[in-house]
Amino acid sequence: MANYNDKPDNSSAHSVAPKKAFGQNFLTDKHYLRRICSAVGAVEGQTVLELGAGTGALTRALLELGANVVCVEKDERCIPVLNDMAKEFAEGQLTVVEGDALEADFTALAPKGSMLAGNLPYNIGTELVMMGVATGDHFKKHTYLLQKEVVQRIAAKPQSNDWGRLAIACQLQAECDHLFDVPPGAFFPPPKVTSAVVSITPLENPKFECERKKLELVARLAFGQRRKMLRASLKSTISEEDMQSVGIEPTRRPETLSLEEFCNLASLA
Repeated sequence: MANYNDKPDNSSAHSVAPKKAFGQNFLTDKHYLRRICSAVGAVEGQTVLELGAGTGALTRALLELGANVVCVEKDERCIPVLNDMAKEFAEGQLTVVEGDALEADFTALAPKGSMLAGNLPYNIGTELVMMGVATGDHFKKHTYLLQKEVVQRIAAKPQSNDWGRLAIACQLQAECDHLFDVPPGAFFPPPKVTSAVVSITPLENPKFECERKKLELVARLAFGQRRKMLRASLKSTISEEDMQSVGIEPTRRPETLSLEEFCNLASLA
């Protein structure tokens, strides 16, 4: 393993001024880089697809562990920095892909069994998470650094204020865990909010038989009016009698339903 010290290294981050339009906050604290690498589970020879590499702080940390990294970066100013980094390591260990991660085909960039990781921009983080989830079990694990609020929504449980559409969509076919928080001071420039790391481990098969589009519809309708009872929020789609036929009282509110119960409702939509 690389010999880290925990002092932040802002040199590469300062060489490329973060762009607000790209939602850039470069992670520079080596303590948290080390913890994220450990969470990713990257080992020698393991392929990691990194989304939004920026100036390559996490990229370097992964490479120093011996991982093979394919990084996707949209900001053309960062590409020379990443290409120079590639020259420091074995040929082919770092592959730099210039382009928008939102338009990338993740499964075409890395083989099945790879890891997916990234310090995701706050403005598109949720969308990238959902793109990753849509790849099924192609990737062994997804490890993301995101706004803490988003991580809480991904890993939420029923009966909580964070339980909603994002948790349901992710947890249908993956185990999702809020691992640890990362303070603003670990970044350049420091964001105004706390960040957190989430681990998403895809399952070979969904937890419950369910048509995803119908599940998304039911969750969207229910949580779009989360203070209302199901009989009100779902009245255009599912009758009270049908709800009761699968053991769900129409007077319940969406945050009280389990994932399985939402799948049962989706079967009626």
